[in-house]
Amino acid sequence: MLHIFCDESGADGKTRYLVHGALFVRHPALPSLVSRLRAVVAGADVRDEVKWSSTSRLTLPRNLLMIDAFCEIHTDGEAASSPRFQALVVDQHQVDTRGYHHGDKDMCFYKFLYQLLLQRITEMGKDDEPVHITLDYRTTKAYDLGELRTVLNNGIRQKRSSRPPKVLTVVYKDSRESECLQLADYLTGALCFQRNGRHVKAGASDSKCTAAAYLAKKVGLRNLTCQNRRHDKFGIWTHRLGPIKKAHRAA
Repeated sequence: MLHIFCDESGADGKTRYLVHGALFVRHPALPSLVSRLRAVVAGADVRDEVKWSSTSRLTLPRNLLMIDAFCEIHTDGEAASSPRFQALVVDQHQVDTRGYHHGDKDMCFYKFLYQLLLQRITEMGKDDEPVHITLDYRTTKAYDLGELRTVLNNGIRQKRSSRPPKVLTVVYKDSRESECLQLADYLTGALCFQRNGRHVKAGASDSKCTAAAYLAKKVGLRNLTCQNRRHDKFGIWTHRLGPIKKAHRAA
């Protein structure tokens, strides 16, 4: 059984690069990961929700331990069973929401999430494996998650006609109730932070710079700015978009 926890960073309409992040955890490793994350929170001097946006000098030690948990947890001594993170990066300067999505920014948002989930579930899912997807609750217009589940299964079957994995559930959940959603938020936020060059800007948060650099080193990267990385543990995919078409003016 495969559990997927999804979050995003940079969807504020002001940030150039939007990042969709998905944390993949197979069921045998889920109790160990959740237990480790809860222990990290319980042993910290702060009790607030783990979020990238609230990274500070006070929360940094706890948050680095969250990164350690992501990198070290596995089941039965097999590193292949460890949690995996996959991200899709979108250059929002190249997204023509009006021309291709009828001005519906939320529909555009979910279409990119669909692309990430479709590609990675098809690649990573085992034969006939049940898949459960949890999305961080969004304050914008809610998408029909039943429809998302249907189109995902249709797309997966087209790519893997023989014994494809099957998405059984897609649900929203408040991240305060899910340690795995909080971890997905943190990994996604760190990637978005460096990809948008915020770590080299004047006045950049020292704590965020430290956390992002720590994550990069833990997953074997010099930094988190690379465009593409095919890697089971920490993969990055930059979606390539064509040039925005200019609207034709009436003569």
